[in-house]
Amino acid sequence: MADSVTLSFRADTRNVGLARTVAAAMSARADLPLDQLEDVRLAVDEAVAQLIVDAPKTAQITCVFTIVDAELD
Repeated sequence: MADSVTLSFRADTRNVGLARTVAAAMSARADLPLDQLEDVRLAVDEAVAQLIVDAPKTAQITCVFTIVDAELD
């Protein structure tokens, strides 16, 4: 069974922490080891920050975090 969370927010640097926090929470739900959890947080942080830099001010960013069989996509 899949467990999924969709997060949408305005392309604003103040929202990077929100995406990072949801990624960490979903990593914990997937029972990822602490080092992998930190890797996920860093990857989401970098990806969202780059999207914000490249996006128009009015853009919305959507992140979908899905857990399937103890894997986070």
